[in-house]
Amino acid sequence: MVGSLNKLPIAISGLIFFDAPVTIPSVTAIFLGFVSGIVYTLAKVRDASRPKTGLLPTSNTISASSQSNRDSLKS
Repeated sequence: MVGSLNKLPIAISGLIFFDAPVTIPSVTAIFLGFVSGIVYTLAKVRDASRPKTGLLPTSNTISASSQSNRDSLKS
């Protein structure tokens, strides 16, 4: 979250300490940056909490020869 929101304090301090004009677009941009940082962080947390899967959708991986052997025994 710190990485996605690290520029907001600089923007706010620019409005406060450097006598930058406080306009509706500047305040809206800071608010939009805050909301987008929260959304980005939530998406990263949700993605990290998902179980990692390989290329195959099954959890048990078998070799092609083992599968061929199983298929031949079924018929």
